[in-house]
Amino acid sequence: MRLAWIVATVFLCAAPSAAGAQGPAAGRSGRGAPPAGPESALAESDEGAFSLLDLVHAVQPAGAVREGIRTSVRLKDGEGQFSVDDREAAFRWRVRPQGGTPLAVLTIEDEGAAVEPLFNAIIDPGEDKRQVDRVEQVRDAILVTYEKGLQIRWRAQGRSMEVEVSGGFAKDVSLGGLRSLLPAGATAQVLQVPYHDNGSVAVVRLVDGRIRFLSAWFDPVLSGASQIKIRDPNTRGLDGELYYSQHARYWPSTVGEYRPLRERIWITWSDQLLDVLPSQRRPPSPARDWTGQRFYLDYNLTPFDEAAHALRLLNACGLRDLVIWMRHWQRDGYDVGYPTQVMPPNAEWGGMEGMADVRRAAGEAGWDFGVGHNWVFNDERMPNASALNWDGSDEPFYGGSGVRLKPSVAVKLAPLIETQFHRAFDTVGTYSDSITATFPTVDLDATNPDWGSLRAAIESWGEVLDILRRVHGAPVAGEGSLKMGNLHWAGVVDVITGMPGMVSETGSTKTLGKYVPIVPDYRLRRLHPLFVHAGLGNPAIFHFPDRDFSEGRYEPTDRDLVMTVGTVYGLAGYYWWWARTQPGDVVRDWWSTAATRAHLTSPGMVLDQVRYVDSRERLVPLEGYLAQGRVPRVGDTRLIVTWVDGTRVWANLTSQPWTVDVGGGRRVTLPGNGRLLISDEIESGLVLAGGKEVEYARTPTSLWVDGRGGRVKFEGVEVAGAVALRFETPGLLELIPCPDYVVGFDEQRRDRVVSTSLVRLDPKLVSELLGDGALDVRARGLHPDDGRLRGLGPVDLEREADGGLVIGKTLWTEAGATALMLRGQRAQAD
Repeated sequence: MRLAWIVATVFLCAAPSAAGAQGPAAGRSGRGAPPAGPESALAESDEGAFSLLDLVHAVQPAGAVREGIRTSVRLKDGEGQFSVDDREAAFRWRVRPQGGTPLAVLTIEDEGAAVEPLFNAIIDPGEDKRQVDRVEQVRDAILVTYEKGLQIRWRAQGRSMEVEVSGGFAKDVSLGGLRSLLPAGATAQVLQVPYHDNGSVAVVRLVDGRIRFLSAWFDPVLSGASQIKIRDPNTRGLDGELYYSQHARYWPSTVGEYRPLRERIWITWSDQLLDVLPSQRRPPSPARDWTGQRFYLDYNLTPFDEAAHALRLLNACGLRDLVIWMRHWQRDGYDVGYPTQVMPPNAEWGGMEGMADVRRAAGEAGWDFGVGHNWVFNDERMPNASALNWDGSDEPFYGGSGVRLKPSVAVKLAPLIETQFHRAFDTVGTYSDSITATFPTVDLDATNPDWGSLRAAIESWGEVLDILRRVHGAPVAGEGSLKMGNLHWAGVVDVITGMPGMVSETGSTKTLGKYVPIVPDYRLRRLHPLFVHAGLGNPAIFHFPDRDFSEGRYEPTDRDLVMTVGTVYGLAGYYWWWARTQPGDVVRDWWSTAATRAHLTSPGMVLDQVRYVDSRERLVPLEGYLAQGRVPRVGDTRLIVTWVDGTRVWANLTSQPWTVDVGGGRRVTLPGNGRLLISDEIESGLVLAGGKEVEYARTPTSLWVDGRGGRVKFEGVEVAGAVALRFETPGLLELIPCPDYVVGFDEQRRDRVVSTSLVRLDPKLVSELLGDGALDVRARGLHPDDGRLRGLGPVDLEREADGGLVIGKTLWTEAGATALMLRGQRAQAD
């Protein structure tokens, strides 16, 4: 009955879209969703198809495939000795096989230091019964065979050690931690790298101050385990070893069987950070060339009439190139009814008619529109569709809440359900909750041929993401990753919300959000070419990962930090819209960041270097910063990011002002959490001007000035509130006062709302933009009768005696205008 209902619904939706919105977005070549047949809208295309082989390549450490490194091996006295010949940083691996602890036999020797990267590593159970049978050299590898069939092959590749484990059975395989046998003056610590969400990195400082990095992880594609857990970098083992790696868990099926032991482990030691991180050698997402140029609006907890009005107001305020994700829309509320019981849209918010108007509003502006769905959970408790625990229950064996949907069931249902959404809402792109955010759902149901297989779960979810692309077109987007999503899905999806961090086995919040060190290298060099991160996700979670911050509002300094960190990481423009958001909040964020982020996220942008300000006010690379015993964190870090095209970003992640020399004799002061970006054509930032904070963005055709609740003068503009100027055509000026926006709380925790009340343009600016003659000024806004954007008639505005312009709030409010269109004599003549 359930499947019949789904098919019937799909046929009913085959009629013209309830949204009725064809709009510019729906017809863009190569971007809109494909035509739909009567049963599903699957396009016959392999574009963007998920590939396990691509993932195998991506998982390899960059150090394993780095060119110009020679390795050699010899077996001497039952010990494997590997030499790594690297002109910059040569070292040796030693493998001393022994019974009882087959993995904890590796030592790295470098510049007088000896470290054991797999100290206390175990294969459990039965290690004490696994004695060494024989040790042999097989070509370029050392093969160690133990009693009861266990085999471990050690092979050096570049600066990495590839370890393959097979034979017998196990419950746990732990990679242990780092034990350092260091001479006096050398130190070791653990560094979490943002968006490297499958582990951390150990950092060893040698006696001479030089830095070495170390990583260790399992290949999830070849792993026989059902679960891979990430060690908490803030903890240590029983013998003091530093935890930076992973451990794998083999769970029994519902009839008590275990999968055979099989693992490929990568261990990498290098003087370069990127060597010890995944190479991410894989194709970019099919839409990578344009997805960074969009601004992503993530709707949550918003009635449909309010959402439709807000979209029309944003369009009237000059916002362009938005992608709308309607995440909260489901029949019985968010996260309720998955996978099939979510239609029709929430009746209390306006039902299908209200949702259709939201879609029309997006279409009128030419913006892409997608709806959120979740293919991880079985909230409706569909019979025989839940992934099972070893005891036959549907409680996830890896913890957490919510009943998980069998990935194989998701593959079967996705074409029909997603087609229903596409036909109902005329979708262009989509947003998938959870798949990109969490660890793949592994089913222990013994009736499933792939029970317990992580590989099968990854493959099924990859197939679901392919289905989403074939039904909805691009952009295919997903929730920010906290459990290996950046590793699994980079280049498979087009966009992921950019929450930095990872969930470790302890569940500590100290590995999330603002607690994560500021190290942008991996995101900018490895992930930037493959896909786009949009914003930092829910900003309240970034700031307050250790508490339930359900209200979502945050103080001005909190917003400043989000903006500055997002610029450092090169994230696409993004806004998390929740119930108390003012449309002016979105207008403000778009005008202050859209051009900057579109520039930074261009696929042609290539990182030059990242340098930090040390305790002696010198600019040093990450290695130099770490060598001083410092870790770059929010609250005490200043850095400069430079790009090959000459773009520079200064970020002040402290509470104190920082004055920077930008060249040409110009010095700029950044307030706490301030930023500055300068490129050939764009300049933007949060700076101090005349002792006041000003947020601005300047391009060849626009200028944004935000007084942040005060009255400021900046670049020929005086404003109480915030204003945008757009001057794309000579002699024409579009003046857009920012609608009311929130800058924080008052003492009673009420919103402190800023209303733009005055705009003054100095004579020089007016002359440059409009000439010196008479002006024709007209109002534009949302018509009171139908809420549509249109011209509202002429407005009386005369120049001041000095040739400047003063525009008071009543001038646009009395006309009901969202913008004033000013035309000078030259434009009038044209």
